[in-house]
Amino acid sequence: MEPPAIGIGAWWTLSVVSTVWLWLYLVPLMPQRAYKLRVAAIPVLGAVFVTASVLGRGVPLERLLPMYATALCGLLLGLLGRGAKVRELMAEMVESGRDKPRNSTSITVQLAVSCSAVLVLWAWLTHFGTR
Repeated sequence: MEPPAIGIGAWWTLSVVSTVWLWLYLVPLMPQRAYKLRVAAIPVLGAVFVTASVLGRGVPLERLLPMYATALCGLLLGLLGRGAKVRELMAEMVESGRDKPRNSTSITVQLAVSCSAVLVLWAWLTHFGTR
């Protein structure tokens, strides 16, 4: 089965939508300004990586945009519907003074499944290894 041909314009659109989605969904869940800034920096750091790879290593943008977009989508889908739990875990972490939230099996499983599925989808859509 051949994957659909997705142009660079569609990958740009998906990248922008996933970036905005991350900012609108995850940033408000964070309990303190410092955590909000860290989460908001995720796409910025991804953009810096993409830019450095294109300019410094000559990697084509057509290969990097799908990676960026699918990585963000995997993270977001892995947390979809878990906003209340994420907010609870982060608030609990801040109150107790710990440096990381306690583990949640349901979130961990959802993240693992989501990231794995998106990785396979990315590989199929970009013909990973055949270009």
